[in-house]
Amino acid sequence: MTQNLINKLLNLELMPEEFNFNDMLRFFPHNKIRKYQDSLMKDVLKSISRGGSLLLNAPTGIGKTVGVLTPALYVQSVVNASRGKEDKLKIFFLTSRNTQHKIIVDTVKKINSKKGMKISVANLVGKKHLCALDDIESFYSSEFNEYCKALRKDKKCLYYNNTYKDNLLSPQAEQVKMHLMQEPRSVEFTRNFCKDFILCPYEISKEIAKSSQVVIADYNHIFNKAIRESLFLKINASLENSIIIIDEAHNLPDRLRNLLSQTITTRTVELALKECSRFKLDVSEQLKAISSFIQTHASNIGQRGEVLLDNADLIDFLSERFDIDMLISDFITYGDDIRLKQKKSFIGRLGDFLDLVNSHKGEQEFITIVKRSNGIDELEFFCTDPSILSKDVFDSAYSVVAMSATLQPLSMYRDILAVGGAELRSYPNPFPDKNRLTLIIPSTTTKYEERSDKEFKRITVHLLRIIKLIPGRVAVFFPSYSILNRVLNYIKGIIDRPLFVEEKHFTKSEKAVLLDQFKSEKKSVLFGVVGASFSEGIDMPNKLKAVIVVGLPLPPPSIKTKKLIEEYDRKFGAGFNYGYVIPAMNKVIQSAGRCIRSESDSGALIFLDKRYVYSMYRTLMPEDWDLVVTLKYEEVIPKFFKNK
Repeated sequence: MTQNLINKLLNLELMPEEFNFNDMLRFFPHNKIRKYQDSLMKDVLKSISRGGSLLLNAPTGIGKTVGVLTPALYVQSVVNASRGKEDKLKIFFLTSRNTQHKIIVDTVKKINSKKGMKISVANLVGKKHLCALDDIESFYSSEFNEYCKALRKDKKCLYYNNTYKDNLLSPQAEQVKMHLMQEPRSVEFTRNFCKDFILCPYEISKEIAKSSQVVIADYNHIFNKAIRESLFLKINASLENSIIIIDEAHNLPDRLRNLLSQTITTRTVELALKECSRFKLDVSEQLKAISSFIQTHASNIGQRGEVLLDNADLIDFLSERFDIDMLISDFITYGDDIRLKQKKSFIGRLGDFLDLVNSHKGEQEFITIVKRSNGIDELEFFCTDPSILSKDVFDSAYSVVAMSATLQPLSMYRDILAVGGAELRSYPNPFPDKNRLTLIIPSTTTKYEERSDKEFKRITVHLLRIIKLIPGRVAVFFPSYSILNRVLNYIKGIIDRPLFVEEKHFTKSEKAVLLDQFKSEKKSVLFGVVGASFSEGIDMPNKLKAVIVVGLPLPPPSIKTKKLIEEYDRKFGAGFNYGYVIPAMNKVIQSAGRCIRSESDSGALIFLDKRYVYSMYRTLMPEDWDLVVTLKYEEVIPKFFKNK
C-alpha cells in the first residue's frame, strides 16, 4: 500500500487550516460565481487539500472546468511554496477529445488576465496528432508510436534530429520553446509553429511540460503505464506529486478497456503474408497458422456470429508448432524494420496482438472472441475490467477529481474504477426549469424484436410531425447507423428542411464541414448516432432548439455484454444495471445535453420510444427533468415554444 493511499484512508474530516476558500478566489477569473459553483469549488478544495479522490456529477452550465481548476491551482500554489524543485505538484487535466483542450486553454488565459497571474501550460495530445509529418492519418496510434520510434532510432526524422543536440534542446528549439511558453497555446498553433522551424512539436511540448504548472493531456498519458512512465521520466513528474483532473469521466471505463483490447482479422494476416513475400521474411508458416486458427474457430460460429474461446487457446496452438517467444519477438522486430520502409506493418500489428494475449492469457479479466463482421473473420482479445489501469492511478496520485455531467450513479463509477474511499458529489442543474421541455412519446420502439418496415415508417411519420413543430434547428440521434439509415431511406425526399447526416467513417474535417453547414441553416436537421461524435462532441449555445432521441441504444446481445453483466453481478450484485442499462442511458442523457448549453438557451428534449416509460429507464434520467409522457405532442410542443 502506497503512503499516498494510507494518507487518503486516514484523511481528516476537516480541510487543513492553511487552505482558505476566500484566498482561493484569487485564481477565479470571473466577477460572479454561478449557482451551485461555490459548493462545487468548496468540495473540490476540501478533497484536493486532503489528498483525496472525488467523483463529481455536475450538469452542463455549472462551470466545471474553472470550478475544479481554481481550487487545484490554489492547492498547488500553497503546497509548492514549501517544497523543493524536485517534488513540486503538477496538475494534469485529462480530456477524452482533442476538441476539449481549447476550453481549458481559454480558461487558463482568463485566469492569467487577472493581475499577477502567470499560470504556465503545456498542451499534449497523442503523439500522432502532434506529429509534423503530413501522411500519417491512416495509422493506428499504437502503430504510429512504433513507426516514430523506428525513425528516431535510425535518425531518419528531420524534425526530431533538429530538436536535440547532444541530448539537449538545440538553440533554435530552445528559442521556439520559450516563445510558445509566453502564453497557453492550442495544439494546432504549437504543431504549425514547430513545423515551420522543422522541429518536433511533441518533443517541444514535452519540454514545455517540464516547467509547466498545468499539463493538458489525453487519458492515455496517465492511464497507459508505459506512456506515463516515459512521459514522467522526460518531464520529471510522478503520480505521487500529481493532481489529476479527469474531464468527461463517464468515458473513462470504455477508454481503459480499449487500451488493453486488440483485434486482428483474416485480412490482417493476408496483408502480413504480402509483407512477408515482399520483404522475403521466413515467417509465412507462422502467419498461415494464425489464419488457420481463426478460420477453424470461425467455422463454429453459427447464427450467433461469435464464439468464446479460452484465452490460452491461440498461444497453445502456436506453441505446439513454433517457439512462441521467438515468434513474437520476430514479428515485433520485423514490424519495426518494415515501418521504416513503408510506415505501416501488419506483421508488426500481429506481433503486438500476440504479445498482449501472451502477457494476459491467464487472467480472468480478459476474454477471447472469434466473430464474423461484414464477411471477415475476426479474433478479439477484450479486457472487461478497467480497474486494472485505474486503481493504481487513483491510489498513488496526490489527488484525483473525476467529473462529468453524466457520472450517474456515482457509486457505479466508484465500483468499476476501484476508487476506494472516494468522495461522491452531485449538484443540481443551474438552468431554469421553464427553459426546458422534456417529453416521452411512447408510440414507437426500436426494440430488436419489433423492428420492421412498418415500425420504421411509423418512426418516420412521428419525426416529420415533431420536426415541423420546432422553430429552429433539430438534432436527431439514433441507436445505431443501421437504424439511422433505415429511417433515412423513408424520410429523405419528404422532409422539407435541410437535412445533414453524420456518416460512420467521416474524417475530422468532414465532421467540421457538416457541422458548419448545419449551423448555417436556421431550420436545419442533423441526423447522428448516440455515442458518436455529434452526440457528445458538439457545443452550440443558442443554436439548437430540440434534441430527439429515437429508441434506446442498448447493446445487442453479445458475449462481451454477457461477460460484463456476469462480472459486475459477481463483484457488485448489479450486473444488469452496470453492464447493460446504465451505460446506455448515460449515452442518451449525453445526447440530450447537446440542446441546452447556457442560461439563455431554451429547447425540447424528446424521447421517442415506449420503453422510456418503464421505471428501469425513466428513474435513471436526471431528477430535475420534469418528464411529460404524452401522445398529444402536437399540442404540447407549440405551447412550450409560444413565448420563447
